[in-house]
Amino acid sequence: MIKPRKILEEIREKKLHEKKDWRLKLDENENIYACPQSIVSIAKNAKEADICQVSNCAELIKKFSKKYSIEENNILFSNNINEILRNIFDGYLEKEDIIACFKTNSDFINKYALINDIKALNLDDVSQLQKEVKIVYICTPNDITGEVIKASCVENLLKEFSETLFIFDCTYINFALNSTLEDYIELIKNYDNVAIIKSFEKDFAMVGVGFAFALANFEIINNISKISFVDINSIALNCISIVLNDDKRVEEIKELNKNARELLFENLIQRQFTPFDSQANFILCDFKNYCEFYYEKLKQNGIITKNFPKNSTYSSCLRITIPTVGGVKFLCEILNKKDVLIFSDEVMLKYEKENDEFEFLLDENTIKELFKNYDLVIYTKNDADKIKEFLKEQEIEKYFYYIFSSNSATANSDSLAKLKESCPYKKIKLISSNIENIIKANMADIEVIAVIMPEDDFNGVINNYRHLGVKNILGDYKNLFDFIVQLDNFNSIQDNFIIN
Repeated sequence: MIKPRKILEEIREKKLHEKKDWRLKLDENENIYACPQSIVSIAKNAKEADICQVSNCAELIKKFSKKYSIEENNILFSNNINEILRNIFDGYLEKEDIIACFKTNSDFINKYALINDIKALNLDDVSQLQKEVKIVYICTPNDITGEVIKASCVENLLKEFSETLFIFDCTYINFALNSTLEDYIELIKNYDNVAIIKSFEKDFAMVGVGFAFALANFEIINNISKISFVDINSIALNCISIVLNDDKRVEEIKELNKNARELLFENLIQRQFTPFDSQANFILCDFKNYCEFYYEKLKQNGIITKNFPKNSTYSSCLRITIPTVGGVKFLCEILNKKDVLIFSDEVMLKYEKENDEFEFLLDENTIKELFKNYDLVIYTKNDADKIKEFLKEQEIEKYFYYIFSSNSATANSDSLAKLKESCPYKKIKLISSNIENIIKANMADIEVIAVIMPEDDFNGVINNYRHLGVKNILGDYKNLFDFIVQLDNFNSIQDNFIIN
């Protein structure tokens, strides 16, 4: 078999999107208000020629020229943003040139740089920019933080770095309140080192159609065109022709997004999280040490958000696409802080080694009632994925936000202490019959409910628990719910209180 380039060994495999009917899909900055029905009609009623013939972009270029008051030879169409970027890079970057971007999702840029022996820099501040940089990529609003870099704020940079090409990706600009695409187009008229690119995927909900464009002076567009072999499909051109001048819809979606964004921002602040001030259709929020917990909690409730790699600047953050106002209320209800109950797996699951099967020991109604007031976590020595699969089969997976395995690569002797650190609330109880776990809980200052299992020697177990200083001992597991309610109502119960 033919071998690929060696450099591909350094590039991680692209994962396919997980297909699932999420209650709220908030991980890709998609427009939740869907595309106009007129677009759906065009796609449904496509003619044979729209599919099998090369399209003619001339009419749409005229419309763009009129819409943005820009010369026709300053316009180039493409199927998506990455395709445009690749053509610009191919046209202007040579081996060992430098490209820089600011606080943005630079996966494509880094990959391109690696393959083509280009140096890529991800800068935190414009003060880090150097004369040696050939191209600067600026996403505004930023595709991670939602921050806008106003056109008026970059003019000094354009003058100072006149030999550097500045690319402004304005994909999210129609969600911004204090900037417009026209602001950046004015830069093209005054500076010859500016290119503006934009996709219609986000604001017009046209990811499935595929369309993007570049605006720049004639020389830049002409150079890119020399290496561009892009044919835009006719269905996309017909769709864009319909929505291009639909300013009313743009303003309606902007207003809906603004109202929901402000509501989400306020609610995140109220819950003592740290959201970034965004001008896009998403909010980046810092959940500190509890990011993984909230990611899983939202996911278990049918809400998927965007998380970031462990080595990322934003590893403690989730990026949340702005849902409707109703969606914001549902999401924030899930983010409300509850007390945590950690179930040691031996009091919840019976594992039959011979058959490699689990049996659920708890009454499902008890779990449902506890779920209303507590976040439920499972602490196990078994394979966490196997337990997840079992809970899914039993249709009770949604009640458990987190399954922590003490046998995982990251776990160690103080794994319960680590688990406590990952839970964002002060009041945590461990429900267990395992002496080792109870000792670990004591060391981690976690309140313990020690359970006497049916097969245990009643008196012997009680003596063991008392020796460990356990105050809360449950003799009959069927009374777990009432027992926990009593603990919460009275804060503390006399030593060795037992419900038989």
